[in-house]
Parts: sequence; structure tokens; C-alpha cells
Amino acid sequence: MYEKLGAVAPLLENLRATLSAPDAGMHVSAIVAALDETAHEISNEALSVENGAERAALHKIYRGMLAAKRIVARLHELSPA
Repeated sequence: MYEKLGAVAPLLENLRATLSAPDAGMHVSAIVAALDETAHEISNEALSVENGAERAALHKIYRGMLAAKRIVARLHELSPA
């Protein structure tokens, strides 16, 4: 479920450097896509879970992924070009 994030983990480890790199747009797009795809996978998983507490936990993680996606995109917008 979190495989997509593993692919962009090196970019997230030093987000400041990622955002200031000459190819930041490409990297930010990859990060945003990974967070979005992971959020959708979590949402799909939550639909199949019968345990209410586990479903609620997955929904929190889902919302966190969407928030992280918005934060990374916004930080990119605010970064000096």
C-alpha cells in the first residue's frame, strides 16, 4: 500500500533541497502523485475493512496523505524559482 512512497522517499528526506533543485517541478509532481496514489489505495483498503476502529484509522491516514500532498504542492509554489 505504501510502495509508491518508497520510490519518492529520497526526495522527501531532504525536501528543502528537493524544492530548490533545478528540476523541482518534476520531483514535486512525482511526490504529489505518490501521495495521491497512496491515499487512494488507503481509501480502497478502508472500504474493505469491517473493523470500525481500523477503518477510522485508515481514514485518518488517508486524510494525512491528502494534507501532505497539499503541503508539498504549496511549498513548491512558495519556493523561489
